Amino acid sequence: MKTTESEPGLFESFIPVIVLVMGLGYAGVVFGNGTVDGPAQMLLILSGTVASLLGIRLGVKWEFLEERILESLKNVLKPVLILLLIGSLIGVWVWSGIVPSMIVWGLKLLKPSFF
Repeated sequence: MKTTESEPGLFESFIPVIVLVMGLGYAGVVFGNGTVDGPAQMLLILSGTVASLLGIRLGVKWEFLEERILESLKNVLKPVLILLLIGSLIGVWVWSGIVPSMIVWGLKLLKPSFF
């Protein structure tokens, strides 16, 4: 294993992207509309693994990669949490009948003659 970091070439930089795009194309052919149910997430993990292995091959220390991964997860955690909370709130509204009642009241308030 190399002890010094080296810069990746253009082709090496695109290897994870190529793996992702080709995998998504293959999954689209094999699974059709079901691609987003699971294969797409697995391909993202595979592409990240390929990028990590490529970085290690180029001499990047695992501790550095791990630090950057955790930093990225910290940046993403708050928006994901907000989306989860909003999604659960909307689900509770639909389940309790608030959204259907808002639709009914909205249709009663808005008449075609209003436009």
